[in-house]
Amino acid sequence: MHKKFRMGRELVLSLAVFLILLSATIWPDASGPASAAKSRQPLPTRWMAGDGSAKPVHAVPVYTDPLRMIPVEFPAARALSSVRPIATAASTRILLVVEDSLYASIKTKLQRFVQDLQKEGWGVLVYRFGSGTAPSLRAYLRSRYKEKGGLAGALFIGDIPYIVYEMMQSWDNNTSWEYEDFPCDIYYMDVDGAWSDSKTDQDVRPGNGKYDTRSGNLGLEIWVGRLQTSNLTCLGTEAGVLNNYFEKNHLFRTGGLGTAPSALVYDDDDWSGMGTGDKSNMKKIFSGVTEISDAEKTTAADYKTNRLPAPLEFIYTRSHGWPGGHGYYRNSKANFDYVLCAEYVKIVPKALFYSFFVCSGSDFTAADNLGGVAAFNQKSGLLAYGSAKTGGIWVDDWFFETLAQGGTFGAAFVHWFNHAQTTYPDYAPRWWYGMVLVGDAALRPMVWISGTVKTGAGAVVPGVTITFSGNGGKAVTDAQGVYRWPVFCGWSGTATPKKSGTTFQPASRSYTKALANKTGQNYKAVQ
Repeated sequence: MHKKFRMGRELVLSLAVFLILLSATIWPDASGPASAAKSRQPLPTRWMAGDGSAKPVHAVPVYTDPLRMIPVEFPAARALSSVRPIATAASTRILLVVEDSLYASIKTKLQRFVQDLQKEGWGVLVYRFGSGTAPSLRAYLRSRYKEKGGLAGALFIGDIPYIVYEMMQSWDNNTSWEYEDFPCDIYYMDVDGAWSDSKTDQDVRPGNGKYDTRSGNLGLEIWVGRLQTSNLTCLGTEAGVLNNYFEKNHLFRTGGLGTAPSALVYDDDDWSGMGTGDKSNMKKIFSGVTEISDAEKTTAADYKTNRLPAPLEFIYTRSHGWPGGHGYYRNSKANFDYVLCAEYVKIVPKALFYSFFVCSGSDFTAADNLGGVAAFNQKSGLLAYGSAKTGGIWVDDWFFETLAQGGTFGAAFVHWFNHAQTTYPDYAPRWWYGMVLVGDAALRPMVWISGTVKTGAGAVVPGVTITFSGNGGKAVTDAQGVYRWPVFCGWSGTATPKKSGTTFQPASRSYTKALANKTGQNYKAVQ
């Protein structure tokens, strides 16, 4: 509801000055360096539902023990690189927890997915989840984390237990309070903290099955990514959507899916002041970044017509919404227009990665939720991260720092959360306890280096090993003398060709902060 007031000239000028000062205090660049964002927080995302629905109260899910984890043995794939993924506890092990009743329907594509992970240097543990409660599953994660090999993260495939967390929260310096509950995967990532259902605080009640207190060691030890598709009926059947996802995942990891590394920052009116910082962060991993944060340029019509269909790899947006979609203001906030999840299905965006600063947009328990629809879309989408409640990610320079060093999305999440929570302990519960990773959190943005190896007479030379220094790995030319190899965004180093009895011109190639695909990286073989 918008009201018009008649004001005198002096009042208008005073109000303008007040608003300028207020905006400079609330959220100038809360996306940027933590030191610059101290005691600043952006405006919170708000539940604005295109279908008029109210924010739901989450029922406590019911699960039963004992925990049944059935081991799965797949033929091991030979690691193709020396990559040691950046992960907590210096571990390169991942645990895949697969819903038992779903396993047979996805077994073939799942096996190839496991082999793709192994080829990148991961040690993969696969278990079918037959039964168990969230506490028993968390205890199991803790036990694997404490083993000698450690645990970098886990992927929950299918309907795997989750908890509900509840809290009273204030967004206006304790002037008013509101109740919110939400699914919380931080519970699993914090393997050794103390969680309980013991608080009495206005609408928060002890013993109701909803966690409300967290204490002890608050740092996250592992990451968790969810691949839950049973409630994404707009995309197809549960198994069909997952099989399609594993196919897309394989294509990305082998260079068959993706566009030129590029990104979009699209911050709506209430966060227009954060656009510069968001773009600066995104430039750490992509050379081509488009920032749109002008209040009258961020519109639903523009986003749907010009942005979603564009050849982008990463979309980063801040807007109000709900699990069914999100939207953008126009006409000085007189109008608010929606981008519905159904439109993501119809448009089929080309983007692979999404950051949704959208109220409850990543509530994976909601039917056809935004994070799930984007990550599991038919021809695109691999991962989305956002919140299952009011709030969302900011001060995420720590997040992009890790991606720029070759870290996975999961490792970036853990690095960001731990720093943000330590720096802003009072903000953490209401802003970040609802954060989730939807999709394969072992992914990372990549750039591809490709070329051919031929003799001076033009004959192709197969079997040439090209070694990329550091964590770059090794490529081998095929029967046509062609190589194509992924390195993480921001990689710097040298590529050196080698084959017995052969020298090459040039002897090596140097790269500094690779943020775009490199083609035509050819070598001439000299016998």
